Amino acid sequence: MLRRLFWLVVGAALGAGSSLWAARRVTRSVRRLAPDHVARQAAAGARRGLTRVQGAVREGGEAMRAREAELRGALRGAGSPPA
Repeated sequence: MLRRLFWLVVGAALGAGSSLWAARRVTRSVRRLAPDHVARQAAAGARRGLTRVQGAVREGGEAMRAREAELRGALRGAGSPPA
């Protein structure tokens, strides 16, 4: 009789605990998938992407200007008369 009571209590505790865990998990998922949260995440991702693109364009422009200056310097150093 005592053994049955023990397992009944253990089962009830595990059932209650797993129910609470599942309810929290579902609540967290519902919050994460709410339209306003999804929109905020999309906007933040777009801002991060825009920042990366701007940085790449800026870096490419700097590299282009540096290479152009290098080529112009080499051209002047080759002794070609200005036109």
